[in-house]
Amino acid sequence: MACAKGLPAEKLKCASIVVGMGPPDIGMSGAGFVHRMGFPYGLRWTPLSLARWFWRLEGSGRIDLTDEQRLEMILKRPVPNEKDRIFMQTDWPRLSLRVTREAFAQGYEGMWIEGKVICSDFGFRVEDIRPDLPVQLWYGKHDTFVPPNHGIQIAKRLGKSAELHLEDETHASIVINRSRDIWADLVKKT
Repeated sequence: MACAKGLPAEKLKCASIVVGMGPPDIGMSGAGFVHRMGFPYGLRWTPLSLARWFWRLEGSGRIDLTDEQRLEMILKRPVPNEKDRIFMQTDWPRLSLRVTREAFAQGYEGMWIEGKVICSDFGFRVEDIRPDLPVQLWYGKHDTFVPPNHGIQIAKRLGKSAELHLEDETHASIVINRSRDIWADLVKKT
């Protein structure tokens, strides 16, 4: 059986998911208010005009401003977790702004549609993923965007093929502090 987009199964040796959202039925327990309401309700039912208004409240959605102005907005936000304060002192916020500028380059509709897709039924069951495919799951114990319960539930559904890593990290800090581990484990499995 071939994998998505025609990749032969024998070519896919391992998968690594870093703070990835699982199916909507997992729920958002442990997420902050915005993410708990945004997934699966807000993005799924929100009209484009309201989504556009919401995204423009934050620096990431203010594509009418320069990247320096957007960065200034982002750096002014309160950051409650020490690990995220350290993250904000790296080059990652600038990279994030570049990514969001590209995401919104043709308007807000693409992100709006993607949000609706993320909140919808996947069209397959996680349990039906190839049982011989090693899947590494990386989640932060302090993640309030995609709570660690997503990793826990996905690991349960995958069974023996899953390797769950619950790290003392946040949604942002896991990328900075665990990148080497993530890549090393991925390479080890191939």
